Amino acid sequence: MLGAVLLGPPLAFAAYTFLRDDELEPYRGLEVLARSLACGLAYAAIWGAYWLIFAYWYNWKPLPTGEPNWQIMCGVVPAMVAIGAFTAQASFELELATGALHYSVYLISTVLLRFIMGMDPRWHS
Repeated sequence: MLGAVLLGPPLAFAAYTFLRDDELEPYRGLEVLARSLACGLAYAAIWGAYWLIFAYWYNWKPLPTGEPNWQIMCGVVPAMVAIGAFTAQASFELELATGALHYSVYLISTVLLRFIMGMDPRWHS
């Protein structure tokens, strides 16, 4: 979870630099720092909510394999992307589709890093 919090703001800033609307004046200085921090911490909170949902689900309805069900994940992941898109839209005033791409940069980066570290990218362990 610490990695999700530490990676959130830099990834939010990095994605903003190439996904922002070129016709609008970019955020600079403390403003972009504050927006990146807020957005990145919200992204980490979404990841934390994902963990809480699955921790709650498996405490009450354990599956024999102990892994998340793909059918459940097909509902949870789009919900995460929708919440992340709204967060990016609110933080950086991006279009909703661009906000979904913005959040996807964070989500894909964290999932790939979990995979590289040998952790299951679908689960919280």
